[in-house]
Amino acid sequence: MIQASFERNAQGQLCGFWVEDHGVDYVCAAVSALVINAINSLEAFTGEELLCDAEEEGFIRCEMPKVREGERNHDVDLLLSSLEMGLAAIAEEYPQQMRLLETE
Repeated sequence: MIQASFERNAQGQLCGFWVEDHGVDYVCAAVSALVINAINSLEAFTGEELLCDAEEEGFIRCEMPKVREGERNHDVDLLLSSLEMGLAAIAEEYPQQMRLLETE
């Protein structure tokens, strides 16, 4: 089962996420497309430093350290909110394949 979680800073702004495991091919492909697009968009459009880790197969973590420390970035919030909405829609449609964990 694919699991995903989003992280927020002390002010409640989204500042990172992680996704792990695999689902059936079409669900995994949809999640992968959303995640990779979000990372590419964060890198291209926000000007934020990204720390991404994908050491294990089926696991990726991405965070923005300055946002985690409290720096506001509307573009980061917008892109991560969009990713969260997309992953939530997949989790709702395929609850046996994906679970969106509570935001930390």
